[in-house]
Amino acid sequence: MFGFFSNVVTLRLRLAPDMTFREVLARVRACVIDTSAHTDFPYERLCDELRSKGIVPPEIRLIFNPVDRLPPRISELELTLLRRRYEAMPWGFTIGLDRRHEGSECGVAFDARIHDPVGVHGFLDRFRALAAEVGAHPDEPLDAVPVRAAPEPGRPGSP
Repeated sequence: MFGFFSNVVTLRLRLAPDMTFREVLARVRACVIDTSAHTDFPYERLCDELRSKGIVPPEIRLIFNPVDRLPPRISELELTLLRRRYEAMPWGFTIGLDRRHEGSECGVAFDARIHDPVGVHGFLDRFRALAAEVGAHPDEPLDAVPVRAAPEPGRPGSP
């Protein structure tokens, strides 16, 4: 059997607009470390347990999936991954970032019945501009980070 098998782990973060990007990263890092002890507990089982206690589990709206993926190999043969096409998404939106190919191999998968493709493209342009600005000003409060307008699709500088 081939594939990537992993349990979904949810993170609950309390962030404030006056936090700096470094502070946000530190809080996310601490949350990931605290949560990593529970990665073997299936998310579906957690939801069942919560429902049995009368608690409605929060809906997953976004999967953020950063990876450091090397090309798969079998002996001396390097494999090329196929781009997946989903008939329906089990959740609404996934952002996948490959740190080795940030400019060319990052992407999104989304349910077009929920999200407008043109709106998603605009969101990605704004996300890219925001990421560039917080990277350039990591010690500024997030609500003070200057976010330049992203180029419109089809204009110079757009993907």
